[in-house]
Amino acid sequence: MRNFLDKIRKAHARFNTLLQENPQKALTRAYIAALGIIAALVVIGHLLAVYTINVQKENTAVTFTMTDLRSQADVIVSRASAYHASQNKLDLNMLGLSLDQMKKTSLGIKGRLNGNLSAIFEEPPFRLGKMMDNFTAAADKFADTMNPDLQAQAFADLSKSAKLLDLNIDLALEKYRAEVTQHIALASEFQYMSSILVLSALLTEALFIFRPMVRRMGGYHERLLRLALMDELTGLKNRRAFMQLAGAEMSEFSRHEKPFALVLADLDKFKSVNDTYGHKVGDLVLQHYATIVLESLRGYDIIGRVGGEEFAIFLPQTTAEQAQGIINRLRKSVMETPCPYVDKEGRNQFLRYTSSFGVVAVSAKGWTLDNLLIQADECLYQAKDAGRNCVILRKLEPPALKEAPAIHIAAVAVPET
Repeated sequence: MRNFLDKIRKAHARFNTLLQENPQKALTRAYIAALGIIAALVVIGHLLAVYTINVQKENTAVTFTMTDLRSQADVIVSRASAYHASQNKLDLNMLGLSLDQMKKTSLGIKGRLNGNLSAIFEEPPFRLGKMMDNFTAAADKFADTMNPDLQAQAFADLSKSAKLLDLNIDLALEKYRAEVTQHIALASEFQYMSSILVLSALLTEALFIFRPMVRRMGGYHERLLRLALMDELTGLKNRRAFMQLAGAEMSEFSRHEKPFALVLADLDKFKSVNDTYGHKVGDLVLQHYATIVLESLRGYDIIGRVGGEEFAIFLPQTTAEQAQGIINRLRKSVMETPCPYVDKEGRNQFLRYTSSFGVVAVSAKGWTLDNLLIQADECLYQAKDAGRNCVILRKLEPPALKEAPAIHIAAVAVPET
């Protein structure tokens, strides 16, 4: 038993190893193995059911045959008794007819002897076939005997043979039914065990195949969802995710009218970074910038990368003055935090860069997200024209009213990189 359990543990360990290395192959093998086990158990259960049905059919046939023989023997003895008492030829004819019927039954039985029926009729201790032949011979002798004295002895022999035949039929039936009952009980027990094994195999399959499969599918789904909504380089939300979340926040604004701000940010002269230092360093700068933005903003602010070096920020529940302070602090943090990188000679270096921001502050209904992005983009262009590294903020009134003039936050001079 211990060796068997050790083999199971080793097989489970090998399966887990394969599951880590090649989950598709491991789960496919396990599924095929479980399916094979279940199929084998189902076939075994079916064969046991067929066996039980056949045993019951044979039991019915044997019981009917022996009961019919006993009935015919009783009829022959009854008619022999009537003939012996009356000596009437009609009773003798009826006796002959019953005897012929029993002989036909006997021939029919001998022609289809098999299994338990064959054992009962041909093998000890019952040998019903031989007893049946003895009985019919005694009946023939009685019917052929005309002498009253000899006829009485023949009738006595016939009665004795009939009693012996009836007794052996009863004993044979009792033993046969006991054996059949035992066989059916054993087959039923095997069927029950087979059903338990099928359920166990299904449970095992659910635990060790379908549960890992569902977990992995769930993991793949989450990964695909992240890839669909996340910018792979920076880990920020991509344009699609940003638009969805910002749109949801604007719906919240429509219900509660809490102010918010939408920001478009762009890295200054980023093309020259790629041209001068290469795209690998450019990617490091984008990642560095994303980290600074995440650290500088609040946990409930929405941040997304919506273009190559363009980022969008949604500041919920934020007034124009608050947005001005938040984004200006972010601008300073970007300016004052250079990006570390390793140059072509393997030396550690720092690259300074700046960012420009276009901000629209909203405190009234009527704007769509597309309208606000256009407004923020206009402010961003103004920030670029103003010398970069600055924030241009515009307070927006309802669309039907004239827009308020943009607020310009002066740029802070930084050394060229």
